[in-house]
Amino acid sequence: MEVDGMKRFLCVLFVVLLGFSTVSLANEEAVVMRADDFFSSYGTGLGRLGGGGISITFSTTAVQTMHTLGVHSYSVEQKINGSWTTIAPSIPGKLSANTISHSSTASYYGSSGGEYRIYTCFYAMKYDGSYKYVWKYSPSIVAN
Repeated sequence: MEVDGMKRFLCVLFVVLLGFSTVSLANEEAVVMRADDFFSSYGTGLGRLGGGGISITFSTTAVQTMHTLGVHSYSVEQKINGSWTTIAPSIPGKLSANTISHSSTASYYGSSGGEYRIYTCFYAMKYDGSYKYVWKYSPSIVAN
């Protein structure tokens, strides 16, 4: 009888511990945030300015009003010998506060005939302190 009682106790203990570990895993999965929990759209547009310059337009829209929204930073890449090379890394972007949408512009002057693209880090922070970064390449453009 004493052995049966011990087996029963260990079995109950195992079931209880298993239940706690399952709850813990479920809670950890619940805090994973996806980009679509923050952003409804984001993108970068490019235009030609002449003299090797390009105009850069950033825009993003959130799913709700955000504490902070916009472009954290961006990099300029140029196609050299068929490969993309970062030529201007980590340029600070612009952020807006208490908004559901953000847009900003910038310009970059490279060389006429050079092909460029922008690698943008979009950023959104909710009022509860949760935040998300999303990185995206723009289409490329040849400067004139």
